Amino acid sequence: MNQDNTISRTLRLDRLTAGAAALAAFAVYLATMACTVSFWDSGEYIASAWIAGIPHPPCVPLFVLLGRFSAILLPFIPSVAQRVNLMCVFSGSASVFILARLVQRWCRRMGYDPWLYRPISVTAALLSAFSFTVWQNNNAAETYAVSQFFAVLTLWVFDLWIERNLAGKPGDRLILLVLYLLMLAVAVHLAALIVVPGISVYYLLRAIRGKTRLWASGRFLATALGLIILAFSVHLYMPLRAVQRPEINETDPSEWTAFRDALSRAQYGQMSILERKGPFLEQLAMYARYLSWQTGRPAAWENHFGDAGGGLHFALRVLVTAAAVWGAFVMWSRNRRVFLLTATIFLMASLFFVIYLNFKTGPIASPSGEVRDRDYFYADSFSFFAVFTAVGAASALSWLTRKRFVMWGLLALPVLSLGANYHECDRSRDMVAHDYGINLLESCSEGAVLITNGDNDTFPLWFAQSVLGVRRDVIVSNLSLMNTDWYVEQLLERDPGLLPFGEAGLVDSLRPVFIWGPHFFHVTESGYPLLSRGDELLLRSVFDQAWPWALTGEGPDIAVPWEGRGMQGSLGMQDLVLFGMLSRRQIHGRDIYLAGTVAQDSRVYLDPYLEMEGIAFRVTDRPSEWAVNPGRGWELFDSYRFTGLDDPSIYKDDQAVQLMRNYVSGYHRLAYYHLLHGEADMAREALERSRELFDAVPDEWVQILPSQSLIEARLADGLYGQAAASEVLYEAAGILTDASSRLRYPRLAQTGNLLTQLAGDFDREAQFYEFVDSTGSGTPGSRWMHIEVALGFGNNIEAWNSIEQWRADSPGDPALARAEEEMSAYMDSASMDGRLDLSTAAVATLLSLADNPEERNAENLLGTAIEKLADGRVMAAISPCSAAAGMITDPAQARLVEYFVERVLEDPDRAVRRAAWFVLERNRVQAPVLAWQCARLDEPAMCFVALSSDPDLEYAAEALLADPGGYVGSLPKPGSGSGAAAWVARLGG
Repeated sequence: MNQDNTISRTLRLDRLTAGAAALAAFAVYLATMACTVSFWDSGEYIASAWIAGIPHPPCVPLFVLLGRFSAILLPFIPSVAQRVNLMCVFSGSASVFILARLVQRWCRRMGYDPWLYRPISVTAALLSAFSFTVWQNNNAAETYAVSQFFAVLTLWVFDLWIERNLAGKPGDRLILLVLYLLMLAVAVHLAALIVVPGISVYYLLRAIRGKTRLWASGRFLATALGLIILAFSVHLYMPLRAVQRPEINETDPSEWTAFRDALSRAQYGQMSILERKGPFLEQLAMYARYLSWQTGRPAAWENHFGDAGGGLHFALRVLVTAAAVWGAFVMWSRNRRVFLLTATIFLMASLFFVIYLNFKTGPIASPSGEVRDRDYFYADSFSFFAVFTAVGAASALSWLTRKRFVMWGLLALPVLSLGANYHECDRSRDMVAHDYGINLLESCSEGAVLITNGDNDTFPLWFAQSVLGVRRDVIVSNLSLMNTDWYVEQLLERDPGLLPFGEAGLVDSLRPVFIWGPHFFHVTESGYPLLSRGDELLLRSVFDQAWPWALTGEGPDIAVPWEGRGMQGSLGMQDLVLFGMLSRRQIHGRDIYLAGTVAQDSRVYLDPYLEMEGIAFRVTDRPSEWAVNPGRGWELFDSYRFTGLDDPSIYKDDQAVQLMRNYVSGYHRLAYYHLLHGEADMAREALERSRELFDAVPDEWVQILPSQSLIEARLADGLYGQAAASEVLYEAAGILTDASSRLRYPRLAQTGNLLTQLAGDFDREAQFYEFVDSTGSGTPGSRWMHIEVALGFGNNIEAWNSIEQWRADSPGDPALARAEEEMSAYMDSASMDGRLDLSTAAVATLLSLADNPEERNAENLLGTAIEKLADGRVMAAISPCSAAAGMITDPAQARLVEYFVERVLEDPDRAVRRAAWFVLERNRVQAPVLAWQCARLDEPAMCFVALSSDPDLEYAAEALLADPGGYVGSLPKPGSGSGAAAWVARLGG
């Protein structure tokens, strides 16, 4: 009786310690639980749970149903997102309890007493709970928390069978429950199946030794098959719900083929473990790096302990790894059955996953790398690593002392993990994804179509529309999903007039189309490449012009090049769908927007027609003049939500930072626009706001600093001069150099060196101003060339200020009117950050004359001026003439140049027409004929240039210089003339 009481008391205390661990984990998870939607799959899962939708394959039906129940059964929690997130918190906490109980059982079978295995179990469970990856999985709506719960629950049930089997007691029903739970777990995530190899190996060993014969029982096998089918039946949710057309209905598994493809994840293609996506050793190193994060990432330790943090992190990882290796050895030596079970599961969740998942090893978000860190796939291995660590640390500590209370010092390990990971795992005030989804939707006009790029600019929008009810009028169209026919069908369900494929019955035929390349080997009689009938139907349903295929209607005029893009001239399915939307603009009447996150390659055809409004691009009907809509942009930015972005106590992960950069991109476009128009105050406002966004993450700001500093330097150049602009770049270069050393990122130092070199441009700008002003400050020519220099160095503020000063000093100056006209024309054609080409500007002519004294004559000066005038560049033509007339030693030539300037300003448009005529005729007729024609037009300067081009007419040119107006007015008719006009007699009658 006393023994039974002791066993009961021990069991009760074991459960209490495990419960205490679970309660501690629950408290931490609850305190750090995501307050709303998070990035990646969270938004899709919460929205699917709320509306009973079908998320991406394999569609996780049980997870969606559990989330649905959680959302319904917790109405006292106002936020739907928090209700679903709380389901994962409960799952994670339950996993902690079960893992603690499992460790207690394993330790008991290894011969440990309660005073030792209880600290081990709590340490293992909490070290797992507060591991970086496990923690992040358990406090937001992700499948991995529920998946791990099913994994440890299944293992716990199997461990009950082990104990009963070892004691010779029946446990058939437990094996049936194991099979049922495993199949049920498939409807959450396949990662739960990591326990299968360990369970199978252990069971087979017992079966071989004749300790169990369940596998030979027909009744058992029939029952097991029935339970497996019952558990799998939860997947029937997918086709049953799909036929009801929910808002989120990925793969549309309403038919058998689609249902099968969803279960097999067919849309992701086949995986191969033979064709490695990266060197195997690098894949192992990547896993080791993820494993090292579990007790805090290096950056977290450095934030806590400064420069010493990196060393402390390394030392802790060495100790933890040594403890884990020692713990595995201790388990092997004490109970090989326990070791075999746990080690098999660990290897399955680590080494096997490395081999099977075959991840790319290049930089994250690059073509050679994954789109994000994949540590979450290995979360279960981190939990079992924590078990080995706790056993090893306890074994080592027990050698040092036999004092029982000291063993609880093992809790220092999870406490260290808790402290190191808390900031990065705390999602309790993270609103970035929530706000971004709303902000992006609000950027669109009513009833618009919004093209998005990937998970993080799509799922928060689905959440905002389906759960929050924000801007449900906007059709969100994901580029990746636009490559599937089922998604195109769903777009047509939203608006039958959106695409041309529905009426033509072409949806099922959609696929990438090659518009050159292989088809050039087969041409029609007319010489056009021969397309298949299906390809031609697809293209003709979208485009209204063939060869080149183009849109030429009332919307954007877009021609698709035959070569030079993507798959040797292929037009992807997503491009066909996008062009289809554009071709039907007059039918569906919807504005089309592209999220700012859409990659450049995906919008290459549309770039000239994209106008940024906030953080989205609107497709315009005509090429966009400024590539930004400043009025709408400021209106949107003033209304956007930026909750917590300026709070350094809220951790910003890589995805948050990336989307913050999109906001900065919008502000920078506004700043460029205002700089282009000389609006310094508005440019400064945009730059200040962009800087404020990153006040809370200064280490991330250094990535933005180069582009920010270049714009700030241009602003300083216009407001305070070239020295101030150079100082901006020198200061930025210093910050980048310091950050490069501190963050161990050499590229920052290289960028800093580049900024230092660019600072020299402002010294050259000052030298140009000095040269131009030395030619006669205050003259029209000098003023215009000063403006040219400003535009050439991107100093638009100085250019506009010079115009204003000119207007104040000489309000009636005819040159001013022309200067204002040409300045406006330049601004209309200039790119957002473009600069005037000084090599073809007036100042280039003046520099050439300064360097080459022999060219300082009327013939060269006027000839160059006429060419520029023929191009319509009146100020570039007359400015060097005005400034350089004083450099010409011959007074008569100088007077002719000045007279030319006066004539041009009398009627600039006439001067441009006649200059264009002169340049054309110069190549068509002989010099005497051209000279006489110029004289008939009363253009002495052009007549002089024509005469000077023929050495035999030098005497006539000198006569013209003596009296330009009188000479051209007195020339006789062709076939007559003598003296200085003798050349006219040779022209004939």
